[in-house]
Amino acid sequence: MKKNAVPLIAVLAASAAILGILGLDESVRISELESVQMAGVLRPGGLLVLNSRNWELVRDEGSGLRISEQLVERGGRRALVVYGWSLGDSWADRHHLDIAVAIVEPAGNVSSHAERLAFSPFRHEDLDADIRSAGLVTTHSTYAPTVDFYLITAKRPMPS
Repeated sequence: MKKNAVPLIAVLAASAAILGILGLDESVRISELESVQMAGVLRPGGLLVLNSRNWELVRDEGSGLRISEQLVERGGRRALVVYGWSLGDSWADRHHLDIAVAIVEPAGNVSSHAERLAFSPFRHEDLDADIRSAGLVTTHSTYAPTVDFYLITAKRPMPS
């Protein structure tokens, strides 16, 4: 194998949401799908598995504060997650998500951590077109207008 060469793999799992959080526009999303980061490492017949947030649903719900309806527990610590969505007027505008995690200590004290993320949402049909532009063929999608997240699988075609 050549120095710095990436071995071709049969299955690659990734999150399409990272394409939005990185604020990538369409041409850059296609470039990322084509590059060594995604499609470029798949061998012919290899499978790409993408998980994506349903950005259509996020935009339909609009800007605002969303508080989790139950505490989450990780490593014995309980916390409440709060999301603050600030959406642009159009799909092309920059959007922001403020995430705050309020950790409830056993004694009842609360500590919090917060982060602001900028993102560029995309429609499910745009992601499908990006996948085709990267030379892959979509084989399955669980997209539905009412689901928060969906899964897309795509294959790198076998050479003819």
